[in-house]
Order: sequence, then structure tokens, then C-alpha cells
Amino acid sequence: MDSSSSWIDVDVPPAVSNVMEDSVPCCPLPVFTPNFTPPPQTVQAMQAGLRHSEVKAELHRVLQSIQCSSDFGVYLCESFRDPRRHYIDDYWHEVAAEAYGIEELHRVVGKVDNTPLTDDARSRLHLFARLLDRLARRIDRMVLA
Repeated sequence: MDSSSSWIDVDVPPAVSNVMEDSVPCCPLPVFTPNFTPPPQTVQAMQAGLRHSEVKAELHRVLQSIQCSSDFGVYLCESFRDPRRHYIDDYWHEVAAEAYGIEELHRVVGKVDNTPLTDDARSRLHLFARLLDRLARRIDRMVLA
């Protein structure tokens, strides 16, 4: 073992030695004790690295909320799984109720004419807008952190 970087302390603390007198003797557990303190810059860099990886992981989760299926088209949903590991068509039945399809939304809006939006269209578009708002806020939170 390189004694310049660390050492192992195997002394029995007094509290443990008192207990050992009345019970079966045991071996003390070695305790690893570094003999150096990392410089503050190293600690800050490690913490910044953790923050950066957490930020990027969250941004990837937001971006995977937009996926394309060969069978269903382009959809947005916060419950989508990582597309590198799961194909959307394989678990579509689990997310169909909360996913918003672009083609579906075009159909809900209807033709460009003077007819008003239906109540179903208003409701669906409102929920879609809330999803976009949540995704935008998550991006802002990570980018501005």
C-alpha cells in the first residue's frame, strides 16, 4: 500500500474495547482515512460536472418527449421511453391516452373555414398547450440553471 496517499487505521476505539470485554472478541474493522484534502477547485469541478450531467440527462428526457412512429406518426408525450432502447409501437397502448399526435391534432382542428372549434378540439388543444408549456419550462429550468 502506498503510505503517501492514505493509511488504514486498525486501532480499537475505547468504546469498542469495553464492549469486547463482556462479549466474544472481534476484530476491529479497518477504516480508510485519506491523508489529504482535495483542493476546493477539484471539489467545485466535481460538483459542476455532476450538475452538468444532471442538466443534460433532463434535457434528453425532455427531447425524448417528441417521437415518431412508423405506424402512428409524430407524437408528443412526457411518458415516452428512451427511443434507443424502446420502440414506441411496442408500448403504444400504455401511452396512447396521454400522447398528442400532430396528424390527430390537425384532424381535431378541422378545415380552414368559418366554423368554430368544437369543444373536443378546444379541450384537446388546451391539454396539448399545457404539455408544451411544461416541456418549455423544464428546458428553461435546465438551461438557466
